Amino acid sequence: MTPTLHGDRLVVKVGGSLYDHPKLKDGLKAWLAARREAHILIVPGGGDFAEAVRRLDTVHGLGEEASHFLALMALAPAAFFVLDLLDINRRPTLYREWWRHPSPAVMNALSMNVDYQRWQAVKLPETWEFTTDSLAACAAHDAGCELVLLKSVDIPAAMTWEDAAARGYVDAFFPTLVARHNLRVTAVNFRRVLDAY
Repeated sequence: MTPTLHGDRLVVKVGGSLYDHPKLKDGLKAWLAARREAHILIVPGGGDFAEAVRRLDTVHGLGEEASHFLALMALAPAAFFVLDLLDINRRPTLYREWWRHPSPAVMNALSMNVDYQRWQAVKLPETWEFTTDSLAACAAHDAGCELVLLKSVDIPAAMTWEDAAARGYVDAFFPTLVARHNLRVTAVNFRRVLDAY
């Protein structure tokens, strides 16, 4: 069954692998401006913020549940980084009904993770198999809209999400969410876009 899509909403995952690109600020602003007709929620990737937690887990054996919580907390500075990058003078948006806030909104990942589980009455994995790719998929599902993944790699249109997960292009839980909710997902090699900007 194809879900009803709200065409005026769009969830955009900005991959943390893009944070080191010197043209990210101007390129992302231009990309968003070209889609100003849509109400946009930006889901910031973890990037080096989450990698710091991964390193701590490797060294100290924190365990997946504790690491998952710390990684969610580490997404707060990622959100403020994206807000600053885009010159948005607001705090990260609490999740529910983000489309009622000025666009683009930047997601508060911790509140999203907690609230989605409560409102959808589901239990999400608390492991490294569930990252901001899946968090963005949850946001798109709940809002009934398309998800765009801005990545640093090409994900061919013919490639299954299972294959993409096996190659590390998306997290391991992402294909389950796409299939379960019949999500409409587009992947963009945004590093290539930025290189040409």
